[in-house]
Amino acid sequence: MTEACEYEGQAEIVVSCTQLSTKYSASRAKKIVTEWVELLGNATPLTSLQFTSRTPKRLFAALAGQPPIDAVGREVG
Repeated sequence: MTEACEYEGQAEIVVSCTQLSTKYSASRAKKIVTEWVELLGNATPLTSLQFTSRTPKRLFAALAGQPPIDAVGREVG
C-alpha cells in the first residue's frame, strides 16, 4: 500500500510510500511519508511490516510507538 489511509487495521502490511511515480507531486509524496509517520507513531495491531522502497529514518523511528512487531523488513532492490 502507498497511502496511510489505505491501512484498515490489518496485522500484516507491505508499504511502498517513497520513490513514487509521477502520479504524485513532490509535495504530496512528502505528505504521504508524514502520514505514515503519524500512523505508525500510534499503536496498531501490526505484527508484520515490510517496506519495499527507500525508507527514511523517521519512518523507522515512528515504530517506537508500536507494540512489539514480530517482523519488520526492508526489501532492497
